[in-house]
This record gives sequence, structure tokens and C-alpha cells, in this order.
Amino acid sequence: MFQWTRSCSYDEEQKRRFHSIARSRHKKLAAELALSVGTSHICSNKAGIAVSGEITLHHEQV
Repeated sequence: MFQWTRSCSYDEEQKRRFHSIARSRHKKLAAELALSVGTSHICSNKAGIAVSGEITLHHEQV
């Protein structure tokens, strides 16, 4: 079970898991929203060592 409240700061393994799980959830969200293949993409920015970074689902109409 992933601990969403645990910090990713200075914890490379936690950050790796955060990005992996978040990307997976974004893919499931895109499927649930029935976004056509090729109309959306997921961006993952790990940023610096002191932050979690961000994972973003981009789509033409969202």
C-alpha cells in the first residue's frame, strides 16, 4: 500500500514509486474518461531532490 502522505523529499525510492503509481492512475483516468488514443498524454516531471515533482494528464478538451 502506497503512503500518499509520506514525503518524497530526499527519498528517491518513494519518489520513484509516487511517479509510477500516479502515472498508472492517470492512465486509468484517461481510459475511464474514454479519451481517444493519441488525443492525450501524461507528463512526469520529477523536479529536484527536495520535492515530489508532478504528473499531469494533458488533453485537448480538459
